[in-house]
Amino acid sequence: AARHGCRVVALAHSLDDQAETFLQRLFRGTGPAGLAGMKRSSPTAFGPESDLVLRRPLLGIRRQLIRTALQEHGMAWREDASNAGSDYTRNWLRNEVLPLVCQRFPDATESIFRTTGLIQEQQRWLESLATVWRDHYVRLEQGGMTVRQPHPDARAVAGLDRDRTLIIAACRAQWDELGWPRGEMTMRRWRQVAGAILHAASDEHETVTARAPGSDRDVGGGAEGQNADTRDWSAELPGGIQVRLGTDAVAFRRRTGLD
Repeated sequence: AARHGCRVVALAHSLDDQAETFLQRLFRGTGPAGLAGMKRSSPTAFGPESDLVLRRPLLGIRRQLIRTALQEHGMAWREDASNAGSDYTRNWLRNEVLPLVCQRFPDATESIFRTTGLIQEQQRWLESLATVWRDHYVRLEQGGMTVRQPHPDARAVAGLDRDRTLIIAACRAQWDELGWPRGEMTMRRWRQVAGAILHAASDEHETVTARAPGSDRDVGGGAEGQNADTRDWSAELPGGIQVRLGTDAVAFRRRTGLD
């Protein structure tokens, strides 16, 4: 599509696809952002400089209704041969799990779809707060970014600047904007990142317990909760993201030569 100069690619994901995506991510243990499912419009994964957009205009329509409409208009569609079996997880959910659930809860597929919509609304609210947080505390630099401490006397989002959920949402968005891979960034890793940022913002009377990203070493507070002087360490996250905790900031840089 990009080679032909296309700006938008329309996909035929249906309401049923959204329900399957939700279940698959739920069983994998994903967080709220993953449970929000597919968006009706989203950028491609070709990096921050790509302007190619994916659109899903049929996301709220049942799969069978789409097929019926195509048949009535004499239009054929392409069906992946693997869909007939249940070897892959998504096919297993489609062919076995959802039909079984719908025997007890006939509207289960539609209910799951509504749930993803509610989660998406909450995610949009969180993302708007995360944008304010990023504008206030994140400084973009060559090769990465630096997060300054969210000081109590200069808060951008009243009462939420030191909220881990908000910090994680802001860091995820910044990762995407920088084109950094986050496929292996599990929730545990994101909590470690948030813990490091909060530790940089802590004072000598405050204990913030976190693990150094990419290691099993505690940052700030031991087993008994004593404060520790760990204001100068570095580690590496998945994707070659190097993180260094300073006196009042955390610097993130990606190793060169990884693209």
